[in-house]
Amino acid sequence: MGREMDNFLTESEKESIRETVAAAKQGIDKLVDDFYTRLFDLEPSLRPLFATDLSDQKKKLVSMLVSIVSLLDKPEQLLVAARALGKRHTAYGVSREDFEPVGNALIGALASAAADQWDFDKEQAWVHLYSALTAEMLSEFS
Repeated sequence: MGREMDNFLTESEKESIRETVAAAKQGIDKLVDDFYTRLFDLEPSLRPLFATDLSDQKKKLVSMLVSIVSLLDKPEQLLVAARALGKRHTAYGVSREDFEPVGNALIGALASAAADQWDFDKEQAWVHLYSALTAEMLSEFS
């Protein structure tokens, strides 16, 4: 792994992430719809990687967000899960370049869903988390 677990996320960053997801839960359907709209607007070439009906994919996104929050205090487990997710994504035809629009779409959708509570610190916490998880996922790419 090569990462010091004590420096994974600060307590403040973890709290920002928890607050964002809690605020977004009230409109979780809107958040996931917004995510996929943003993603396909940013990178239309990704649309064929997904089924026509996004219902199952939307459930997976919600599950992923819940899992992330539940594992914030268990970074080793979170990073192991990220590597497993990376391994699965290689089989789906995802490329290294696809992670940037996904991150932009995710952070944009979270910002919109948690608009009343969104601020610079929350955005930076999500950027830090997404960067760390992406690095782990990409470790599974050849």
